Amino acid sequence: MGELIRLDPNQARRLERFLVATDQVKFAAHLPEPDEIDRTYEQALGFVRATRPSNEAREEPASDLDRAGKAA
Repeated sequence: MGELIRLDPNQARRLERFLVATDQVKFAAHLPEPDEIDRTYEQALGFVRATRPSNEAREEPASDLDRAGKAA
């Protein structure tokens, strides 16, 4: 694990919105619609890509599972 990075205010707001949305699912038994799940996934992926340190490899890790957790 590398050193911590500081988020700019926009990144911090994006992270906060994501965490609030996911807390609703975890703690308030919110059942999101499939399009909301896809949108949240894409936003999280975009956040990770935008905040990943530049010295890390840009390739996506190989996986036998797709987003839904089903074998590819």
